[in-house]
Amino acid sequence: SITALTLNMRVTDLGGTLPYEQTVAYEIELKNNSSIVASAVSLTDTLPGEVSFKDWVQQSGASYGSGAVTWGPQDIAGGQTVKIVFTVDINAASGTAINNTASFTSSNAGSGSAADSFVAGQPPERLVFLPVIMQ
Repeated sequence: SITALTLNMRVTDLGGTLPYEQTVAYEIELKNNSSIVASAVSLTDTLPGEVSFKDWVQQSGASYGSGAVTWGPQDIAGGQTVKIVFTVDINAASGTAINNTASFTSSNAGSGSAADSFVAGQPPERLVFLPVIMQ
């Protein structure tokens, strides 16, 4: 058994291209950090009640049904990353905190989960990299 899979999730407005007051995107990345194949990997993201699935940005073999985004079971080769991106409509009042958790299982590479949250009506957090200026 290897423990080489990492799962990351983030809420984004896709670089300002989405009207974050109504729609945001979830980016989910499942990476195999080892050189060994991770077998029978399955991913599930049951969407919170405050959002509803809208559309795929990057489907990567995932599907949506019964309130959940699912992927697998599939193998993930060593060093490979599976990226799934989809948009959701926000059904909550402005100021409502919305939390979402995705989880994965596998036959030989462990299991885990990742989560992210945002506040309805506010832009999702953006990572900003500023240059270091030394004098």
